[in-house]
Amino acid sequence: MTFARNSLFFLLISVFIIQMITMPTELYGVDAPAVRAEAQSLVSYGHLWIPDNLVRRMHKAPPGQLVIRNLRTDHWYSKYGIMNTFASALPYLAERSETASLLFWFNLLWALGSVVIAGLLYQIAAEYTVSCSTRIAYVFLVFYSTFLWNYLRAQTSEALQILFFSGFFLFATRFLRESRSPKNAVIAWFWLTALVFTKTFYLFIVPIWAVFLYWKLRQARRFLEIPQLIVAPAILICAGLGVLQWLKFGSPFLSGYHESDRGYYQVPWNLLVAARGYLFDWKRSLFVHFPLLFFSIFYGLRFFRKFPVDVYFLGAIFLSSALIIGNLARWDGEWCYGPRYFAFILPVMGFPFLFWLEDLKRDIVKKRKGSLVGAGRFLVILCLFVSVLMQWTVNLLPFSAYHFINPSIYYEVQGFNAPIFEGPLGYVDSKLLRYQGQEETLPYLSDLRSRLSPQRYRRYLEIVKLVLHQRNNLMASGWKLPRSEVDGL
Repeated sequence: MTFARNSLFFLLISVFIIQMITMPTELYGVDAPAVRAEAQSLVSYGHLWIPDNLVRRMHKAPPGQLVIRNLRTDHWYSKYGIMNTFASALPYLAERSETASLLFWFNLLWALGSVVIAGLLYQIAAEYTVSCSTRIAYVFLVFYSTFLWNYLRAQTSEALQILFFSGFFLFATRFLRESRSPKNAVIAWFWLTALVFTKTFYLFIVPIWAVFLYWKLRQARRFLEIPQLIVAPAILICAGLGVLQWLKFGSPFLSGYHESDRGYYQVPWNLLVAARGYLFDWKRSLFVHFPLLFFSIFYGLRFFRKFPVDVYFLGAIFLSSALIIGNLARWDGEWCYGPRYFAFILPVMGFPFLFWLEDLKRDIVKKRKGSLVGAGRFLVILCLFVSVLMQWTVNLLPFSAYHFINPSIYYEVQGFNAPIFEGPLGYVDSKLLRYQGQEETLPYLSDLRSRLSPQRYRRYLEIVKLVLHQRNNLMASGWKLPRSEVDGL
């Protein structure tokens, strides 16, 4: 027990140190400004609606993309879940002490959140392996050999989604395995409530959890507990969400995503297109951005035989989310890194890889040798090492650096395609970094110059130089964290 505690302590301290020394030197943009504006309004004025002066700072965003106007009250609100606002309000409260910048407080909070996620994943892994070193290795690989490192640093919603889903999965599966006490089921409901109030998308998990709960209670012939463990929590979540949406958007049936002018959440039934993208696209592939998932496939059957209930439960959630996400018009998440819509579930999907780590540890201890097995393990380790390097490279540059530099995205240059932008994002960024200080020699500029006006071309070069010279990593930036920064709006 003492060794297990010491191992957990080592893991949590290590994660905190790594997250702090590699903290971002900017606040995340894209959709996070709306959440920060609502949080700032809550702290400064005591209400959720966003004052017009903060709304005007988001004037470049299309209607409905970041904030929603409540036609009943004529107030503006962030379209994102209330838990995002509550989390983002904490740094604004801390900033009042004037001891550090807003950026530092955001980074500190997200680093602490990463520590909690690491602890939860460690506890989930304990259900599948008794080896403390195997659990630690798995958590480190999830954090630093996958695209999740980016989202654990970015001060945005994905880290909260990973946190709440991991907590939910831990206690839900504990109850499904051993249902004598209702405590784990109740705690799981609290985690799920936090997840739903972070993003309404996760409301689909409520009926899945209810079905598995019903199956377990029915199996144990505990029919009298069904109202209090299933019906009441589900009704409370839906009612609470409806009241919140009525207050913010004017109707309990408006989720906040109803005003988007680009059809993000229409259902065009493009599941095959999305499936091809999530399997084979360099910029969205689940396997490229979370290689543990690919290696876990080879241990899936073994994992299923030992933990069938966990696999059925996780499979139901994953397949349901894949059907919903795959049928969105913007299944790719647009301006983001990797398959962010699946970030919440991937740390749990990779747990079969624990068997690979256990086999490796056992053979090392027993000094077993085998040329074929050894070659296979060498390839796995090499792939994971390359992935770590790619994540490091991505985290060197500003958030959304690729999207600003690629002319076909930021300037929407039709038909523009350059080989330098092909491949995984980490590989692309490494190629771009070679031109730092020599941006005028980028190989595609002659083609781009003919497509843009002289003024827009000069502006593009300025953006490229600015992006390639900025380091979004405290350690790589020479330990310089801005005291006064633009709030990303």
